[in-house]
Amino acid sequence: MWVVGDSTRIHQIVTNLVSNAVKFTQHGGVDIFFTSTLDADEYYDIELHVKDSGIGIEPRKIAILFDPFTQEDASTTRHYGGTGLGLAICKKLVDLMDGNISVLSQKGQGAEFIVKLRLPKGLEIKASNEPLLVSSNHHGHLLLVEDVLMNQEVAKGILEMAGYTVTTANNGEEAVASFQQGQYDAILMDCLMPVMDGFSATEIIRNIEKNNNMSPVPIIALTASTLDEAKDKCLEAGMDDFISKPFHVPTLMDVLEKNMALTSHSRTSNFSDVDQQLLVPESKTEDVKATLNTNVFNALYQQLGAKRMSKLFVMFCASEKTDPEQLSEAVEEKDQKVMIRVVHSIKSSSASFGCEQLSDYCSRLEADYKNGASADVSTVDELRVLYSLATMVIEKHLKKLV
Repeated sequence: MWVVGDSTRIHQIVTNLVSNAVKFTQHGGVDIFFTSTLDADEYYDIELHVKDSGIGIEPRKIAILFDPFTQEDASTTRHYGGTGLGLAICKKLVDLMDGNISVLSQKGQGAEFIVKLRLPKGLEIKASNEPLLVSSNHHGHLLLVEDVLMNQEVAKGILEMAGYTVTTANNGEEAVASFQQGQYDAILMDCLMPVMDGFSATEIIRNIEKNNNMSPVPIIALTASTLDEAKDKCLEAGMDDFISKPFHVPTLMDVLEKNMALTSHSRTSNFSDVDQQLLVPESKTEDVKATLNTNVFNALYQQLGAKRMSKLFVMFCASEKTDPEQLSEAVEEKDQKVMIRVVHSIKSSSASFGCEQLSDYCSRLEADYKNGASADVSTVDELRVLYSLATMVIEKHLKKLV
């Protein structure tokens, strides 16, 4: 069945409820089901049920369960973690859709959350095929090394639609292993990654080539850092060229073709003279509250098409839930390295979509954390709000394009 509704918010409600149910259920299981009835006015009355066999809730606590920063008691927070915002967010989202959320529970007997929505019947959406802006006559086998899965999917989609064969690696260690097992015409290497960064991976690859009298493969840095900040370090590690993220697609193609066409590689600077600045917006829609750069977003949409963009959007929505949780845990444990990694990842992926407010916020956090600044719950809460705004604006804009 097809309905007209806010799919992003419904997705977040289901994710929050299921996450809560799993967290508080150590034995037994979690059941998820829904019912729907179409009435004479062509509206569906929908009920979503999330039922668990977990610790349950005392009836007297149910009245305040949907208040912000509320869990059943302090021991619940200590034992299971969390901020107590999940159910409050669910209720707010359900209220915005003129729905209702309730819970049936007894202490020690699990809980059943019920969401009721009334949504108009919709028409089946047919995916459209958008024309490519980049020719598909490129050839070559590329190794794409990128730890942020959404960025990886964006780059892989663009490269494959341009005609390249692409193998992916999630960190420098995987990149070295892939390099030893296959033959590549070029490597696109992210710089900051967990396990092993791109600089270390490049140095190892160059040593392997030198020790085995191999012709050096072009290694092109992909980084969200500015050119002046990262250029020398990339060159020192043995990289051949440099592209800033989010990249300009014609620049990416030019840099790849230029480096792959070279028959030999000098260890002196070979950095491209092509303009590698971030896409500068020609115009912005004034009512876009989360500062979506529609020029960046539209260019990506035209390159990847509706199907890939929908997949990326689902990944972005999933990150909206998991990234703030990871940051919250890192803040609580005062793990500066993880704090930097999480906000760097969000900065990069949100910039790919053109979510400038979210990206800029994470850029400032990254700089602060690198300088040793601490963080608190309010930082994570603000990140949640910006993330939520970004997903709403993206969905709104996507609907205009489909």
